[in-house]
Amino acid sequence: MNNLVSVIVTNCNKYPYIVECINSVLSQTYTNLELIIVNDNTTDHSHEYLMTLTDCRTTIYNVDFSNASKSRNYGFQKSSGEFIQYLDADDILDFNKIEIQLNSLIGNILGLSVCRTMAISENGELLQEIDTEFLNQSNPFKFIRSLYSNPYHGMVQPNAWFFSRELHELAGSWNQNLTLDDDGEFFCRVILKADRIVFCDEILNYYRKFQKINQSLSLMRNYTSWESAYLSANLKVDHLINCGQFNKEQMDKINASFFSVIASDAYLINSEVYKKSMKKTNLSGYFHEPYTAGFSYFLSCLIGWRAVKLIKFLKNKIQFKQ
Repeated sequence: MNNLVSVIVTNCNKYPYIVECINSVLSQTYTNLELIIVNDNTTDHSHEYLMTLTDCRTTIYNVDFSNASKSRNYGFQKSSGEFIQYLDADDILDFNKIEIQLNSLIGNILGLSVCRTMAISENGELLQEIDTEFLNQSNPFKFIRSLYSNPYHGMVQPNAWFFSRELHELAGSWNQNLTLDDDGEFFCRVILKADRIVFCDEILNYYRKFQKINQSLSLMRNYTSWESAYLSANLKVDHLINCGQFNKEQMDKINASFFSVIASDAYLINSEVYKKSMKKTNLSGYFHEPYTAGFSYFLSCLIGWRAVKLIKFLKNKIQFKQ
C-alpha cells in the first residue's frame, strides 16, 4: 500500500506538548503522509514553533473557531489523503502506528482499525493502559454492544482509530454543536458504518492525562459541557436505534449506561441535565451508581453517592481556586 495518509492535528494552546506530537508524526516509518495542523485561536508559543517547521509534508492553518469539532472538519476539508489519522496536539503516536494500521486495512477499505492506548503523564511517564478490554471484537455491532453496555465504559481514545476517507465520508462530519463527547458521537457513527473492526494488538497510541484540574478539559466540565454530553448521548441512542441491530433489552442497558454516568456527573453542576438523565435511567429500568470499589464505594454505602459527590465537588472547587 502506498496511499497518502492525512494526519490531522488540532491545536489550542498545547505548547510545548505539540512539539513531541509533531515529531511523532514526522518520524513515522510510513512516509507518504501529509500533516494538516489546524492552529485554533492559540495564544501561547505554538505559533512560533509551528513557523519553524520545514518538512514539506506539513501545512498549517491558523483559524479562530474556538471549537475542536469545527477545527477537525476544517482539517478534513483541507486534506487529500485516502486514509485519515486524527491526533490531538498533546498526544503521541508510536513511530510505526500508521504503517501497521494502514497494512491492517489492506483489501478492506471500509474496515476500521484500532490499536491499544497507553496513558502518559504531563512529563511523558507511562501510567496505565486504557480501554483495551473492549477492542478485540471484529463485528461493529458486537463491538458497540460490548463498549456501551458497560456503565463504567470509557470511549476508545480518538487517536487509536485509523480509517479510510471513504468510511469517513459515509459517517459524516464531526458535530460542531458538541463540545463534551463530540468524539464519542462521531466514532459511534464511524463504527456503525464500518464493515468490521480490525484490532492491532500493540500499544501504538499515547494519550496524555493531566493531573492539574485547569489543564484538562475533561476535568473542567461545566454547565454547558453537560448539556453537550446529554445531547451526544441522545444522538448515539438515535444512531443505534436507526441501525436496527439492537433489541429493547440491549437498548435499555445502553441507555442506563449512558445516562447513569451523565446523571451522577452532572449532579450539583447542571440540575436540568441531572433530572433529565435520571428520568432516562428510570425509564430504562436500570441505574448504575458511580462508585463500585475503594473508599468512595464504602463511603457511599454509608451516606449515599450524592453525599460523596458533594464532598468531592467541594474538594475540587477548593483545589481549582488554589
